[in-house]
Amino acid sequence: MRTDNFKIIQEILSKIEAQLDEKHIDWSKFNHEALNMSLPRWVRIMEMLDDAGVICGFSYSGEAHDPRIDIENLRLTLRGLEYAEAIKKGKFDIRSLL
Repeated sequence: MRTDNFKIIQEILSKIEAQLDEKHIDWSKFNHEALNMSLPRWVRIMEMLDDAGVICGFSYSGEAHDPRIDIENLRLTLRGLEYAEAIKKGKFDIRSLL
């Protein structure tokens, strides 16, 4: 399992940004399976991104054996778009999220 959380955050933001022209975001490109990580870690990272104002529209409820993930309205915020652009230019400093 992957545990480099900052690289995972960069990958998630890049994959969401790459889908801005799509009607619906295909979360299978950045879900826990695609990123080779546990569901609980993925959910916590997504919640952190939402709490930090980088993404919005993510919600998780239910139990571990019956998770309910809602990303139908998931999108980057302006702050998230700035980070995604910085990642593409190689100028992303993860400390700017802190």
